[in-house]
This record gives sequence, structure tokens and C-alpha cells, in this order.
Amino acid sequence: MAVEFWTDFWDIIWWFVWAFVFIAYLFALFAIITDLFRDRDLSGWWKAV
Repeated sequence: MAVEFWTDFWDIIWWFVWAFVFIAYLFALFAIITDLFRDRDLSGWWKAV
């Protein structure tokens, strides 16, 4: 019975780790995109690329 608990416990921990990684990825992606659109040195064509 205890073995099943630890398997489920580590599955939950791994789910939280992957959720954190995914959310961190989204934050980084959003920061890069907003940084590109705030840059006044880039032309519209470079922003579109």
C-alpha cells in the first residue's frame, strides 16, 4: 500500500515540475515577443519575421 502512495506522490511532483516548466516557457516567450514589438530600431518587416 505504501508503494502505491509514493508512486502517486512522485507523479504529482512531476506534474507540478512540468507545469512550472510550461508556464516559465510561456512567460519567456511572451517577454521575447513584447520586447520585439517595443523595439523602435526594428522595422515592421523584421517584427513580422
